[in-house]
Amino acid sequence: MVSSLIDPVTRWWKAETIRALFFPFEANVILKIPLCHNLLEDKLIWMGNKRGDFTVKSAYFIASKILNTMEDGECSSGDPMARIWKKVWSLKLPTKIKIFSWHACVNGLPVLSKLAEKGIQTSCICPICDEEPESLTHALISCDLALLIWSLWQDCPIEKLLNVKDFSDLVLHICSPLLDKHLDFFFAIAWSIWHNRNKIIHNESGLPPGLIWDFAKNIVEEFEEASTWDYTPLLSPLHSWATPPLGFAKVNVDGACSIDGSGISGVGVIIRDESGGVIAALSKALPSHFPAEWTEFIALEQGILLAQELNLTHVIFESNASSVISAVSQGKNGGSMGHFVQSIRSASSYFFCCLF
Repeated sequence: MVSSLIDPVTRWWKAETIRALFFPFEANVILKIPLCHNLLEDKLIWMGNKRGDFTVKSAYFIASKILNTMEDGECSSGDPMARIWKKVWSLKLPTKIKIFSWHACVNGLPVLSKLAEKGIQTSCICPICDEEPESLTHALISCDLALLIWSLWQDCPIEKLLNVKDFSDLVLHICSPLLDKHLDFFFAIAWSIWHNRNKIIHNESGLPPGLIWDFAKNIVEEFEEASTWDYTPLLSPLHSWATPPLGFAKVNVDGACSIDGSGISGVGVIIRDESGGVIAALSKALPSHFPAEWTEFIALEQGILLAQELNLTHVIFESNASSVISAVSQGKNGGSMGHFVQSIRSASSYFFCCLF
């Protein structure tokens, strides 16, 4: 029975018993499960989201994560393009260019030869050079105008471009460890060529090679500059502590834990009356290290227990953890700390008037 592993006095795990019965890694996991003061009945919860309720969306994300993990381990023997996708979606470029890059890599751009294959009545001849059928490789790489633009890029692997037969093979080459630092420029140039081609298709005036190259270079440089801006948020004005209404006591609680996950967590509670005078205070070290939000839940529970011990009837509870107050106020008792929400809401019924 799980109850035999819990000390009925301290309402915490019997650490020595657990370490004697389980392997070290199992014991460490058990001892890091926080227990609320009011031991509730066991219930099944779904760990795929914070609410504790199963949804198809949360199951989809879990399945996707598993598949991505499998692909990372199998990319050497599986799809040769698998290692490209993460690089494409992590490009330091606007989202529209990332989407264009993905379409180009899967040969999904609507070049004229592709449209003809789909049964659309149109000429396949390139509208830029008017010499060859417009394939993906021709439109982005081997068209005369495209080659002039690529030649302005000093780091361009021009020999590879001149001999390229498949766009995805060229992308694989650019993704090699020696060249992947140029991937942003590569796709910015390719998108600029495609953008200029579309303007000409739709009867707008195109740009000369020099301006198209400048356009692509500015995209990379401006995005990089925007990414390094210091967006320092405006600090909201500090709100001073306010005394509770006449006849009420105010309970302020707080939890603390180290950022690096070492050491132990702790909680603090202070209760003041309507004049601001201190009624009682508490500080307590927890038996293990817990995440910040968990620690705030434990602090709130300790505040309620202290207020009960003092036989207070009209109480206001305050915490700087808005997510904790929201979960308790709305009764969100799913997720890993749902038992604390249940325990706190149950204990709050002890008071004549209890506000969070």
